[in-house]
Amino acid sequence: VIGDDIQNPVGEGKIINFEDQVNQPFGVFDLSPTYKQVKKVHRGFKLLSHNQILIRDEVEFDGTSNAVRWGMMTDANIELQDDKVLLTKNGKKFLLQAYSNQPVTFQVKEAKAYHKEAKDNSGKRLIYVMLNEGRNQETVELSIVMGDNLNGLSEVIINSKLAMW
Repeated sequence: VIGDDIQNPVGEGKIINFEDQVNQPFGVFDLSPTYKQVKKVHRGFKLLSHNQILIRDEVEFDGTSNAVRWGMMTDANIELQDDKVLLTKNGKKFLLQAYSNQPVTFQVKEAKAYHKEAKDNSGKRLIYVMLNEGRNQETVELSIVMGDNLNGLSEVIINSKLAMW
């Protein structure tokens, strides 16, 4: 979410880079048409291993910058650990870790539908990270690694620009 506004429902993102015949398959999407007041919004997904995935967002503002909120909904039990989150449900665990060009702390709130177009999210909570609040930086970068473990992570890969994938 950029600037507390919902995505443009008629905006169409495009695949701008994709490779599935490599050790770490990935896809990069241009989501710029789905957001207002941005120069560029790119999101990449990279399979780091059979049990780890990297999601990387790069946002560039055109003139006026705004706050950026990355989030996901869950009905799992949540344990916050600053830039990490441990989710547990039915005896299984799932971890998230955040990397950014700004300080990162995960937060949790009820996943209420704030717009009439949104689905009912009863019983779920939103895990989120707020970036660029009061900072007015022209570029926001965020990488989230998810998986059942966070072993063997390479910050070089995690922080590599999407254009380098």
